[in-house]
Amino acid sequence: MSLLEWTPEMSVGVDVIDTDHQLLVSLINQLNDAVKTGQGQATTGSVLNVLYDYTGFHFGREEMMMEAALYPELEEHKKAHIDLKSKVLDIRNNYISGKVDGIEEDVMNLLKDWLKDHIMGRDRLYQSAMVEHRDKALEAAEKFNSSSVWLFDEGEVVDDPFDPKY
Repeated sequence: MSLLEWTPEMSVGVDVIDTDHQLLVSLINQLNDAVKTGQGQATTGSVLNVLYDYTGFHFGREEMMMEAALYPELEEHKKAHIDLKSKVLDIRNNYISGKVDGIEEDVMNLLKDWLKDHIMGRDRLYQSAMVEHRDKALEAAEKFNSSSVWLFDEGEVVDDPFDPKY
């Protein structure tokens, strides 16, 4: 049984973004199931890799859409994205370095807070701009090139962003 079910109340009214957010709900449920069956630590690494890549892809596309929709609070929203990406990176780096005690709980708390505070709070604030400028926002989503988010600190381009070494 799932810990969380996607409901219409979680929707921000833009299908492409809602689909991305549904992935987050799925990650929460996968990790919860793994912890319940004693596979939490092994699954945590996979969830962290997907989550790390998800933040780059989803945030990049969402920000392009908000810009196209002339969302007035874009810069503030970007700051929230930077904070979330930093938290994901910190947890991921701890996992990679072997600091795994309680990491499943850290990831679950981050995911739940992200869902509650960011998606159901902050993301809802751009809903009216996205609806008003739907065509421009969707055009931006279609033009979004994910290769721009697979650049790393030293400018390294990753052939396979889902490779566990990243």
